[in-house]
Amino acid sequence: MLSSELSKWWLLRAACAAMTLTLFGCPDPDGATDAFIDSRPPQPDMAVPTAACTGPGDRSGDWLTGVAIVLDASRPLVFLATVTTPADGSTIDIALQPLDAATRQPVGEVWRAAEPAQVDGEGRFVQVFGTHSAPGEVNAITGSAIEVDFELRGQVRTAGGLCGELVGDLIQPTAFDLSGSTWAMAPAPADLGAAPLVTACPACENDAPLGDPGCTGDDDAETRCAKACAWVGACAETEAHCPLLSDGEGAAARQVCEQVCAQSPNLGTLICGHDTCGPSVQTISGTSQPFTDLCVGNGGEGEGEGEGEGEGEGEGEGEGEGEGEGEGEGEGEGEGEGEGEGEGEGEGEGERPPAPVGGPMCPDSGDEARCMATCAWLAECAISRDFCPNLGPPERPRVEGNCLDRCAENGLLATVVCGHQSCDQTIAGTTAASPDFAADCEGM
Repeated sequence: MLSSELSKWWLLRAACAAMTLTLFGCPDPDGATDAFIDSRPPQPDMAVPTAACTGPGDRSGDWLTGVAIVLDASRPLVFLATVTTPADGSTIDIALQPLDAATRQPVGEVWRAAEPAQVDGEGRFVQVFGTHSAPGEVNAITGSAIEVDFELRGQVRTAGGLCGELVGDLIQPTAFDLSGSTWAMAPAPADLGAAPLVTACPACENDAPLGDPGCTGDDDAETRCAKACAWVGACAETEAHCPLLSDGEGAAARQVCEQVCAQSPNLGTLICGHDTCGPSVQTISGTSQPFTDLCVGNGGEGEGEGEGEGEGEGEGEGEGEGEGEGEGEGEGEGEGEGEGEGEGEGEGEGERPPAPVGGPMCPDSGDEARCMATCAWLAECAISRDFCPNLGPPERPRVEGNCLDRCAENGLLATVVCGHQSCDQTIAGTTAASPDFAADCEGM
């Protein structure tokens, strides 16, 4: 958002020169700029994440789709989307039929992506459409034919529907960055003309935040900690991540995070590279017992001691449930205080998430930001159930921290990994390039 009248005036001058009087008219630079800025939809402060309720699922069917273009969100583009997903929702393919803005009748050719998009465990996807065009009937802003190069960054809502951001460039009738545009889908009714149009993600209570901590390459250590811990506090309020906390109680988790980050600023750097809550909560839990107590409590160990009394010495000796029970059965009934203790600790430490998909999604510039994206991706791959049998969620901070150290010394690491689209590429390449990582990964 521009911070001064002078800046707004110069923005409009530049816009007028690029877009011509035919497109916008530009009769009053100050007034038109104010109108443009006032009509722009609020942009979320990514340091205070926007709520979302997401998860993969089958959303096949026809959807009425509204796209609020940042130029004028009050006059959206309208599409009839045909969505194809498998039953497990692991991929998504969206075809967009442009509709006349006034009549909502189909006009022009269907916009299709080159290939289906992968949907991750939190319902997120990026569908790359490339360049497409449509006649002027679709353009309620100026009435001119349009050409765009774009992708949809979306989320599958657990309650039904899809929504997200449109990112890309308007090519015709003039060049313009479309970042900040939003879209949403609702089931298509029989009468498209009478149906209300949704153009942005609705808020959902008590669900994981959407976005990322909002850190930039210019942030100092204190700012990174503040943004990272604001993100952690928002994540902690969700039942999926911290069942002992409820909406409005994330301030305590945020305060603990800030205390830890003040002593170990690298924590802020690690969390700033995350774009989902799971890794962030795992990272702070792995470094702070007070946070773990707030988030999930320490009841697992206590319950185990109570349940295990008198039932067998060995049932709690193993770190995992299966190993512990096997040892206990042969020892008989005697002392044994550990059935639940062994089971609880083993299950928690043994759970490994599925491998992430899609690649690290690195920014185009900023060495530190690219390193953070690279190392967050490498760590997620390494602790997944498909790779590195010697690593699990508790080792994530160490893997990510070691990677950041290497990346700071040699930026080529980010250049290579930012081009990857699968964990196989990243794990194979890092194993070959780093004997230390190879030993860590395979336990050699």
